[in-house]
Amino acid sequence: MKLFNFFKRKSPSSDSGLFSGGNGTSFDDAIVIHTKSSIIGIPLERRKLAELYGTEGADCTLEQRYSTSEKGRSFDVYDIRFKSGTTASVYFDITNFFGKM
Repeated sequence: MKLFNFFKRKSPSSDSGLFSGGNGTSFDDAIVIHTKSSIIGIPLERRKLAELYGTEGADCTLEQRYSTSEKGRSFDVYDIRFKSGTTASVYFDITNFFGKM
């Protein structure tokens, strides 16, 4: 089972309050994750990616993931490639849990 598929959301109501912000297409529109632990936050990023873009390997491929900061906030950025060859970057605001276990 691919990692993105594993973290697919089971029920729309189960994530209530975990995510806010934008659609993830830029720093300004980043998806904000509301948790205090990276142990929970990183799997939530993967689950959100699966929800938005499908199964890794079948629908898209993770090209790279990196952490950065912008305007005093911390972000994880995922660069993905779709089967069509097009690419996208997905931005997560991880300020709430960056560097916290």
